[in-house]
Amino acid sequence: NLRLAKGVLDTRYAPTLNGGRMVFVPQLRHTPDGVSLTVPEKSRLLENVKITQQMVDNLLVNLNPMFRGSEIRDGTVTLDVRHFAYQPGKDLKTGLSADLALSFERLNLTLGPALREVLTLLQVKERTYAAERLPVRLIIRDGKTQVDPIRMVVGNQPIVFSGWIAFDGSIRYLLQVPITERLAGGVAGRMLKGTTLSIPITGTVTEPRPDL
Repeated sequence: NLRLAKGVLDTRYAPTLNGGRMVFVPQLRHTPDGVSLTVPEKSRLLENVKITQQMVDNLLVNLNPMFRGSEIRDGTVTLDVRHFAYQPGKDLKTGLSADLALSFERLNLTLGPALREVLTLLQVKERTYAAERLPVRLIIRDGKTQVDPIRMVVGNQPIVFSGWIAFDGSIRYLLQVPITERLAGGVAGRMLKGTTLSIPITGTVTEPRPDL
């Protein structure tokens, strides 16, 4: 559906997609610098879309490069747009801004080598990650995608990711691991309970480097 009024072109394209649906509703406005692109607030772009391996490789890895090499077993994703705008006449770094909320449901992954390396350090033998719901919030501005803290539990070990990915592919992440008795062992574990181990992750999307 297309609607043109007062110089604004409203579009709506809502096909079924992988068992769910996509609702594409951009607004295009002609300006002296070119065509601006916005998405109305509180728009649901994806709804209960079944996750494919391609989505893991191209979406999830770009939210958290530590998922590189992971294989999807099950799950759906819903994407809500709180804010999305592109201003023409500027480069992508300054012209694009967004606030996005993803919700992964019934997510089940076989974890890739980067995460398995960290889990081995943490004495976690589990090689899969399963969650009924995993919320992720993204803020895009100033040429970076900022990811709010993501809390996961793998093999009863909580881990928390946060950080950013720049448009040039460079990353700056922090993996925080609450100390458990199993991790530190015996009396030391009880003494350290409540403290957190921090592991910086640098490098690029294609080659994340956790500082173990």
